[in-house]
Amino acid sequence: MKITNDHKLGIMLNQGMGRSAYICKSKKCYTDSKIKKKLQKALKGILNPEFFDIFEREIANYK
Repeated sequence: MKITNDHKLGIMLNQGMGRSAYICKSKKCYTDSKIKKKLQKALKGILNPEFFDIFEREIANYK
């Protein structure tokens, strides 16, 4: 899954241009605190808890 930090629109999933990071679609990937810190570092920004709620729903809906 692609996570992008667009300089105008902010954090987006699977779209946009800007600083991006890729993460696997397993539960371990979004619950591991080390990965959350690495994502913030890669995107050069703070990811708020609401983002992780949305991300969790996206993972649950992925088939």
